[in-house]
Formats: sequence, C-alpha cells, structure tokens
Amino acid sequence: MKINKLIFRSNTIMVLLPLMLLFIVGGTLVSTFNEYYIDNRIEKVQLNKDVYKIQTMFNNMKTPNTDWDEISTDVSKYGYHLYVAKDQMKIYSNLNKHESSYIEDFPKIKKGQNNAVYHWDYATIVRKEFDSNGHHYDLIVINVKKNSFWTILEHGGFKMFLGMYFVIALVGIMIIILSSQLFTKRLVKKVKAPISQLMDGEKRIEAGNLQEPIVYQGIEEFEMLCSTFNQMQSHLLEERERNEKYEKARTDMISGISHDLRTPLTSVKGYIKGLLDGVAKTPEKQHQYLMIAYKKAGDMDLLLQRLFDFSKLETGNMPFVKKKLAFDLFLEQFVEEVRDDLANQQVKVKLSLTEEEHNVAIDIVLIKRVLINLIENSLKYAENDHLQISFTLSKINRLEVLEIKDNGKGVDEAKLSHLFEQFYRGDESRNSRNSKTEGNGLGLYTSKYIIEEHGGTISAANQDGLKIIITLPSIF
Repeated sequence: MKINKLIFRSNTIMVLLPLMLLFIVGGTLVSTFNEYYIDNRIEKVQLNKDVYKIQTMFNNMKTPNTDWDEISTDVSKYGYHLYVAKDQMKIYSNLNKHESSYIEDFPKIKKGQNNAVYHWDYATIVRKEFDSNGHHYDLIVINVKKNSFWTILEHGGFKMFLGMYFVIALVGIMIIILSSQLFTKRLVKKVKAPISQLMDGEKRIEAGNLQEPIVYQGIEEFEMLCSTFNQMQSHLLEERERNEKYEKARTDMISGISHDLRTPLTSVKGYIKGLLDGVAKTPEKQHQYLMIAYKKAGDMDLLLQRLFDFSKLETGNMPFVKKKLAFDLFLEQFVEEVRDDLANQQVKVKLSLTEEEHNVAIDIVLIKRVLINLIENSLKYAENDHLQISFTLSKINRLEVLEIKDNGKGVDEAKLSHLFEQFYRGDESRNSRNSKTEGNGLGLYTSKYIIEEHGGTISAANQDGLKIIITLPSIF
C-alpha cells in the first residue's frame, strides 16, 4: 500500500469514527426528545382523566373528616397522593420528594376557591379547604403523570442534565483522543519500521559491512526506497571490490615496470662501462656496444611513455588533436615507416586496401601509437618464427574497418574479452621472443581508450592467429 493511501485511510478513520459517534449520540438524543419531550409537552397541559372522580369524592366528603389514612387510601386508587396542612402547618403527607416540590411552589389561593382543580407541569392538583373547631385545613391531592428525565429537567434537574451532558462529552472526547492515538501510533509504527532498517543499514555501511541487504515488505514507497538502498549498497560493494582489484593491479604494474626498467638500465650501464673500461677496443665493437645501449634506452623510453600515457589517461588530460585525412594514405605511410624495422626482426608486413575513399578525422600521433602497440603485442605473444602481420582496410556502411592480423598462436578464447582491460596480461609468465620487456597491461587498454575517444570500437578474435578489428567513423 502506498503511504499516501495509508495516511488518507488513517485520517479518514480518525475523522469518521468520532463523527459516527456524534451522529449516534445526536440521533439518540433527537429520538428521545421527539419521543418524550414533545409528547410530555402535550401532556403537560392535559388534566388527569380521574380528576372529576376526585372532585366528586371531595364534594361528597363529610366534614370534618380527619381520618387522613382513609382519605389517602381512597385517592391512591386513582394515582393521587395526599397532603394535609392545618393552619398552614403540615400534619400529614404521603408525597414523594418530587411531588413535595409542587407544594413548595404551590401558589396561594384565595379563600372561597374550595375544591379547586389546578394543572401545573404534568401534575393535576385538587384542593379542598374547610374549617373545623377554629382551625383551617388544606387538603391537597397530587397526580404527576410522568416522572421522566424531562419532568425532572423542568423541576430542578437542569444541573443533573448538565452533568450527564458533560460526562457524555468527556467520553466522546476520550474516544476521539484514543482513536487518534491508536491510528497515529499504528501509522508511525508502519513508517518507523523501514526508517529504522535504513538507519541500521547506514550504520552497517559505515562499519564496512556491504553484504547484508535490507529486507522489507510494506509501504510501496519504502519498498522502492529500500530496494534503491540495496542497489546502492551493491554498487558500493562492486566498486570497493573493483578498487581493491585495481589497486592490486596497479601495484603489480608499478612493480613490474620497475623490474622491467631495471633490466635494460643494467644493460645500458654495463655496455657504457665496457666502453669506458676499453673492453670494446675496435670501432666495430664500440659501434655494437653503442647500438645495444641505444636499443635498451629505447625500450626504457617506451615503458616510460606508456606510463606517462596511462597517467594522462587516468586524469583525463590526454589531448586529442584531430585532423581530416585519407586513412588509406595514412596507413600506406605508416606501413612503409615500420617495414624496414620489422624486416630486421624477420617479420613480414602486408597492406590491403579497397578502392573506396577512406576519409577520417584522427589524431595522427595517437593512432600511430595504437598501431605500434598492436604490432608490439604480436611480436611479444605470436610465438611464430615466420611472423606475418597484415593490415586490411575496408568500408562498411559509414564505418572504416581496419583489421590487423598475425599468424601467431592466437589467444585463449576465455581471455579474448579481457585483452583490453586495465593492467590485464594474457600470460604473465611469458617472455617476449625478442627479449623485450614483459607486458604490463597498459598498451591495449590505452589503445581502446584512444579508439573510443575517436568514436570507434576495437575488438579481438582468433582467425589462424590473432585478429584485431578497429572501426572508425567515416566522414564525407
């Protein structure tokens, strides 16, 4: 369930429950009012049906009759109670407390109004006066039709009504507060549960634990949030593992380059010392020593250049100066430049071109570096005494496709997809066939970066040797 629906439902219940209670109480009060109060208001002005019998009884009464119990018994048959006063002093009464309140408020009646009938707030009152032996007697009989809440309300019960109303109101308020607290607490509990899990997850990440995911099912938005948190945690774990692998590979690379530099540097120092010590006495021997020292210095320069390229690549500072040119003419010039050097190493090189126009925009220096990296890779790992390297340029759709193929032993299929990864070396134990330095996993990685920065792609495949396929966008 979504959180907005949950909040809407909780708030609706918190509002509807008190309203329903209010309607129930209000409806009950209205119904009671209609049933009792209005009916009682009608009955309030109606005389008791037996009032004329009481009047007849009083008219036929022999005076003076002071047997009050007998008179009380006679009138009680009709639902009346008796009150007797002698010289305005009560001498007999079987009235209840409510009926007595009528006597306290009973109006003064003028003399001569004997056997009078009164109707006053639901009560029918019959009064008879007589004098006997110098005393004045008042006989009053009362019949109260109802002794209901509304009757009490009109006769001193208003405070009781307010008290009842206050109790009902207090109970209603308590129900509203309790229901609000109950649903609010339930809502807070539902919202707090995923938040607590997220906070625990944050603490785990801070402590370095990136492997324990958050398991939560409930509010839809929090499910998505926890899922996103788990994805972030997974990415952090992958990044940490990648960084650890990267740091190890970089450490190995620096150690390897240091070792690779030491070997040619030792050779350079040895041959120069041989010259200084007069070991090479003839001009031919001296020239040989100098050429070997020069070649070893070139190897060191190549290693340092690759390390420098890697540094610029990592910081994003490798400059690209692209120039529009004919790619086929560029390849012809490049092959001519390297042909003699490769021939000295007993390597044949061949170039095949199609007749279409092959126009590209490239950085000449960097593309040359890519091609040299690929040639050196073949020289190191082809392991063929009759090595041949062929360059084939064709055009497919709007792409220039360059294939560089050797006739070496190729690469294990499981390793093909890793050739262009950072610091990757297909066989770390393999030495170069021409005593060059071992691979350091930077040449092909740098080549991939350069080609992709030109908007192209580079990939590898086995085809009677290793074949590298480079695509570059063609321009018109």
